[in-house]
Amino acid sequence: PSLLVRDQWIDRLRSDFLSDPDVDLSQYVSTDPAAEVVFRVSTYQSIHQRRGEALPACELLCLDEAHHLRKSWWHTLSQLAEHHDCVTLSLTATPPYDAAAHEWANYDALCGPIDAEISAPELVATSDLCPHQDLVYTAVTTCSAQYMRNVQEEAESFSQLRADREMLAQIAAHSWIVDCKKHADEILNNAQLFSAMLVYLQDAGCSVPTYARRLLQIEIADIPSLSWDWLEFLFAGLKKDLPATILDVLVRSGALHNDRITLPACKFTKRTEILQDDASRMQACLEIHALERSIRGPGLRQAILVDRVGRLSLKSALPTDGYNAASMFQRLLSDGDPGDLAIMTGQFIVLPRGLAEGIESKDLPDAAGYVLLMGRCFDAAVTRANQAFRSGKVRVVIGTQAFLGQGWDAPSLNSLILGTNLSSFVAVNQLRGRALRIDRFAPEKSANIWHLAILPDEDVVGEDLTALERRFACFARIDRDAGEIRSYFAPEQRSDVQNAKALRLARSYETLHSDWAEALDVGDDIGGRLVRESCV
Repeated sequence: PSLLVRDQWIDRLRSDFLSDPDVDLSQYVSTDPAAEVVFRVSTYQSIHQRRGEALPACELLCLDEAHHLRKSWWHTLSQLAEHHDCVTLSLTATPPYDAAAHEWANYDALCGPIDAEISAPELVATSDLCPHQDLVYTAVTTCSAQYMRNVQEEAESFSQLRADREMLAQIAAHSWIVDCKKHADEILNNAQLFSAMLVYLQDAGCSVPTYARRLLQIEIADIPSLSWDWLEFLFAGLKKDLPATILDVLVRSGALHNDRITLPACKFTKRTEILQDDASRMQACLEIHALERSIRGPGLRQAILVDRVGRLSLKSALPTDGYNAASMFQRLLSDGDPGDLAIMTGQFIVLPRGLAEGIESKDLPDAAGYVLLMGRCFDAAVTRANQAFRSGKVRVVIGTQAFLGQGWDAPSLNSLILGTNLSSFVAVNQLRGRALRIDRFAPEKSANIWHLAILPDEDVVGEDLTALERRFACFARIDRDAGEIRSYFAPEQRSDVQNAKALRLARSYETLHSDWAEALDVGDDIGGRLVRESCV
């Protein structure tokens, strides 16, 4: 799916299969899909653009990062595989389990059923992945008052909409309630609206007609509690006759727009955006960075991944606000830079000046010793940055998840800060995968993977944490205190306690090898202990 992945396949073909470094690789490998060589390595984009051409036959079609093959690329690759009648080998660490049904059907039609699935703990046991730990670091939002005000407004809005006298009178006088038996067919054709009426009456302490319960074959105890969903069903179904009191509340809260009712209102469903404020996330990343630098010293190989680039910030000689790659770079500079930082995004690269010799570059204002590389020299700059990270001349890379989140081959990476707002299974697992690779030059490598949770206050609760718990349910991780491999996350109750625990575990990264071995309990008779928990 990217030039980065394509070029790494070629690099690995050379390093893993050619003992003579002087061999001309071009006689075996080409990036031209029409070339007459043994191996053709191409991006899906390139194949898609040339989908009308007749390409030479192939015996094996290897589809790397196959979770991308769900839409246009899927159609093109399906035609290619069918035309050449070749063996298809599909590879992915993240099947698109959270994709739409039709996209999953496309993926499944091309890739077929899973022939082999190897879990991360199995790969750690066989030394194909490095020992690692997922750590959660919390920070209290700087917008706590705004957040709590939003919570209070939602509660008040819900309270005003329930047990409204005019609404109750209207429902009680509705023909479906007055004579359920006579209107049974209508009711059964719109059982959802009728159920919403019963839920509203029950919540207000009003009697529910006996025949209504008999018609739906339910008991009083079966009637659920009133919720936003039931209110939306009720008001949407009766919106032509809603009383003024209800309409006023809907309008004030923003739940009524273009005659469409959305409950809860968008300002409540998007409350998590308040928790995604720049200042608290930035500070959390800086604190984690400081800890990792202090404990790993020269051995640190860290990546801080964010969602935005912030290119214009680099043109300013003054520190800028915001939460992006450029602002993160500026903050690390202001905190005392040892000269080993880099920025890697899809738009530009920033490197220490000494590492950019022979490549066209521009000096950065107020960032002595660093240069900006982009344009025609971009590919060369990426290669130079990767080499510097491998050798340790660059120890900290600030980048975007869009550029480095998939396919970035950095085996030396041992500290990953996920400063992004992503929640999907595929995206998060791809990001984690950057740090899980073994380093053939450092067999003792172990990795810390940091997840951020921004909280409304010191209590470890809130929408951001809920999203994080869903994220953790997607993969198995080691719980070092319990000595088990788990697929869930149970945080401490207070922010300071949770952070103290995360910092303690981070400092003891050197014992991750032995902790994983003990948790896996590797032996002839006993398998690893994988603990799964379902939270209802």
